[in-house]
Amino acid sequence: QGLLDELIASSPLAAGGFIDPAAVRAALAQAARGQNATVIADLHQLIVTCWWLTGQTVGKEVTVC
Repeated sequence: QGLLDELIASSPLAAGGFIDPAAVRAALAQAARGQNATVIADLHQLIVTCWWLTGQTVGKEVTVC
């Protein structure tokens, strides 16, 4: 879960204020405990998006409109 926390915190979505990393961490913790399993698909989509954005912007300047 530490790597996921790091990915979320370093995401351009968090840097731009589009997501609340603390809320995402709480949802991840609930999903890991088997609580609130309905958010798993949303978390998956968010994590993949953060991974993609972070992977695409390494070493490049990011412009958020």
